[in-house]
Amino acid sequence: GAAPFGGPTRLSLYGASPIFTFTGANRAGLRGFAVEGAGMTGGCLASILSGTRIGILDIVSGNLWRLLDAKAVNQLWHHNSWHNGVRGETLIRWYGDDANRSDVLDLEAITASGVGAASIATAIDWDGNCHTLAARGCRFINFDRGLLIRKQAGATAPAFLFADDLEFDYPAREAIRMEAGSDMHVDNLYAHGSRTDHNIFVAAGLGDRALKINGAKIS
Repeated sequence: GAAPFGGPTRLSLYGASPIFTFTGANRAGLRGFAVEGAGMTGGCLASILSGTRIGILDIVSGNLWRLLDAKAVNQLWHHNSWHNGVRGETLIRWYGDDANRSDVLDLEAITASGVGAASIATAIDWDGNCHTLAARGCRFINFDRGLLIRKQAGATAPAFLFADDLEFDYPAREAIRMEAGSDMHVDNLYAHGSRTDHNIFVAAGLGDRALKINGAKIS
């Protein structure tokens, strides 16, 4: 049968390097364990340098530095997981350039928190040649930023966002900051309590249809 949420295995992590690295992986991933990351001084739980059909599923964590760095991955799923007290720069860093394209990142039933007013973490840093982000039933609390959409390298910006039931609570800065891209769709958004900035930011020049929100409470 399926492993229980978080699974029976408990890992304690230390150091500043990625714990698991995937290169050229196909139908691989991590599933069903709990992680204590208080001993981490950098790095992440999983670094995906290339691959296809990779799942990071049923993970419970506390005090991680970062969860996931991913580039050049065809399909990546992160489902049914809980992350408390993320301390590093990001929960998920999904990035690419002209030589490193990713297709789909699929998030479902994720609850994660930063460390409150002192947080430096962006929940999702979506940067460059990464095509489609799909997210359903996800909650991000007490991060520095919620979702950052940008293009730092290469000619191609993020393409499509399809999100439903998305919550950002008490970010230090924006819940959603869109610096690049043009076709982002969010249904049933809750964005509340930015401490120092607007909850939603869309850069000038992207157009008034770049980010489409259907049903929201923004406060």
